[in-house]
Amino acid sequence: MLHESNKVNDIKIQDSKITFSDIYDKQYFPKEYEQDIKRANALLLPYENFRGFDKPIFPEETQKFFEYLKASEKTELTTDICISDEEYVELELHADLITLPLLILDKAVLPIVVGLITNYLTEKKIARKTEIKAKVDLTVVDGEKSKRISYEGDADKFEETLESAKHHFFDE
Repeated sequence: MLHESNKVNDIKIQDSKITFSDIYDKQYFPKEYEQDIKRANALLLPYENFRGFDKPIFPEETQKFFEYLKASEKTELTTDICISDEEYVELELHADLITLPLLILDKAVLPIVVGLITNYLTEKKIARKTEIKAKVDLTVVDGEKSKRISYEGDADKFEETLESAKHHFFDE
C-alpha cells in the first residue's frame, strides 16, 4: 500500500505550547548527547505513537535528510537529531508522499530551513523524474511562544505556500 496524498498546497498554522525545553524532557531524549543537542537551533524529532507504534519512529530517509541539512554549510544553522543511535528506527512506507521528520527550530533559522527543505524536495523531484507530494511539520519557536506549521501538498508549492502565509507565523 502506498502512502499518498491528493492535496495541492494545504497549510495549517496554529499556536503551540511546545518549546525546546519540552523536547529535552521527552523520554526518548538521549541524555548522553544532551550538551550537543542543546546547541542545536533545529532538531529532527520522531513521531510518537505513530500508527500504534509504542516507540518513537522516524519517516523513511530521515537519515539522508539529516545528512543533507548537516552538509548545507549554513553557519547560522546547527542541526541535530533527537534520539540515540540505539533507539533510532525508520518506518518505510514506500511512499509517493515524501514525509519529512518533525522539526522544531528557532524562528531565526526558519528562512534557512525552508530554503533547504525546498532544495531537498527539488532534488528528490529531479531524481524521481516525476511530480512529488510532501508532508512537512515544523514547530517554530520564538522565545516562549511557538507555532506549528503543517504543510501537505505538491513539493514544488511548499516554499511559495509558506512565503504567502508567513504573516501568520508571529506578530512582528
